[in-house]
Amino acid sequence: MRFDLPFGRPVAVGCAAVIAGAILATPPAIAQDTFDLDMVTNMSRNSYLGDMAQRLTEDIRVVTNGTVNLKFHEDGELVPVPEILNAVSTGAVPAAFTWTGFFGGTVPVGKLFAGFPFGPDTAILASWIWEGGGLEILQEGFDPLGVQIFPCAAQPQESGGYFNIVMDDVGDYDGMRIRMSGWGGEVLAKLGASVTALPGSEIYLALERGRIDATEFASPLLDESFKFYNLAKYYYFPGWHQSTAWNSLIINQATWNEMTELQQEQVKLACRATVQRTMGETIPLQIDALERMKADGDFEVRRFPDEMVTEIHGVWQDVLAENREKHPLINKAIESLDAHKARYVPWNELQALPSGLN
Repeated sequence: MRFDLPFGRPVAVGCAAVIAGAILATPPAIAQDTFDLDMVTNMSRNSYLGDMAQRLTEDIRVVTNGTVNLKFHEDGELVPVPEILNAVSTGAVPAAFTWTGFFGGTVPVGKLFAGFPFGPDTAILASWIWEGGGLEILQEGFDPLGVQIFPCAAQPQESGGYFNIVMDDVGDYDGMRIRMSGWGGEVLAKLGASVTALPGSEIYLALERGRIDATEFASPLLDESFKFYNLAKYYYFPGWHQSTAWNSLIINQATWNEMTELQQEQVKLACRATVQRTMGETIPLQIDALERMKADGDFEVRRFPDEMVTEIHGVWQDVLAENREKHPLINKAIESLDAHKARYVPWNELQALPSGLN
């Protein structure tokens, strides 16, 4: 008697018995608990960010064979955005997917990983975070809070914001009430602006009711669904304040420690897949989103004058120096990032093509 294997080669019964015996003798898979975890966010379900977060939860479910299930919750559904970090730290909720810039007062180094002014591009930051020691430094900042963190989604350089006056000079920020978060907000505060960090769901109403004069949020792909452009005359570029933006998965440390090593590695793998996905799809979609916004609204796309951006860069250097002096972990992170960036220079010089050929 013979058996045919799926690829068509016959084997004798004795050989098949050996194969079957080997399969039966294979050690059983390690038993793994199933984790059904609430995951709070600062995102609305029907936005690109919300969709991205939900795709991450699905990737985690698939790769863990259904043993780690994260339930997506919209902005403010279970926990107000300013309380997300504390809720995960205490175990009130087991997980969150959010922007670490909201936690800059508690974990200052998180501002760097949220995206910072005049920083390197997304590819370099992704390389540093996952291959150059950046993730370990970020984790140092969250260890005292009992929180595990993984930057899971990368966004390209942001837009400069929505304004109702022409921005010709840094003096235009003086006295302006503007929504901005992270280090960019610290820069504008030095220029005389009154800065507030509002979650995305609260910005439109604040702008409509005159509680703020201007706002930035993200890039056209992410801004589109919020329709801030219906309340502003001008949409400015470049987004000097945030060269790239990261959204991170944070998990209560005790919950993370209960997972098997295999589950932990699977979650990290899903995170890295989301980094690749967002890097691959977001930039090609930006202009499409901007064109839809222009068709739907009456606003003008403008650029900040180069001289103005240069002056802002000088203020940023002061803000960065102050933060490095005040927070040793930020200084450690900047030194590590600068060293990683330097490794790109000789390779890029060797590979540089004549101008206009690439």
